[in-house]
Amino acid sequence: MTINQFVIYLRARRNLAISVFIGVMLITIITTMLWPKKYRSEATIVVDGRSDQVALLNQNTAPLSTTIATQIDIATSDRVARTVIDNLKLTNQPNVVSKWRESTGGEGSIDSWLIDVLLSGLEVRPSRESNVLTIAYYSVDPSFATTMANAFVN
Repeated sequence: MTINQFVIYLRARRNLAISVFIGVMLITIITTMLWPKKYRSEATIVVDGRSDQVALLNQNTAPLSTTIATQIDIATSDRVARTVIDNLKLTNQPNVVSKWRESTGGEGSIDSWLIDVLLSGLEVRPSRESNVLTIAYYSVDPSFATTMANAFVN
C-alpha cells in the first residue's frame, strides 16, 4: 500500500475515524471525571551506609545496595506497620473501627486488617545510585497520605 492509497482510504473512512476518536475521548473524559482522586505524599530518608567500627574490624561490611534493600524490607514490614498503628492510636479512632466493621463484618483482628490496609497504600523506592529512600503513601485523603508517609518515616 502506498502513501497515496492510504490517504485515499482515510478520506473514504473519515466519518468512521472521527467517530472513533470522539468516542474514545468521551470515554476518557467520563472515566477521568468519575474516578476518585488519589493523592500521593512523599517523605525521604537517608540510609547511613557507613558501617560501625566493629564491622570495620571484621571487614564483613555489606554493600550499600544490600543495606538499602534491607531498609526497604524493614519499612514495608508488618512490624513497622504495627508500630505506626500504635503510635497513631488508629485502633482507638471510631472512623477506623467503623470501616473495619464494614469491611470485615467485625470478624478477625482489627490490627491485621489495618496492617493490610496501610501496607497497600505504601510504596518505598530507593533513589538511583544514592542512599536516599523515598517513602510514598497513596490515599484518597491528602492529609491522611501525609500523616502516613511521615509516620512510616518516623
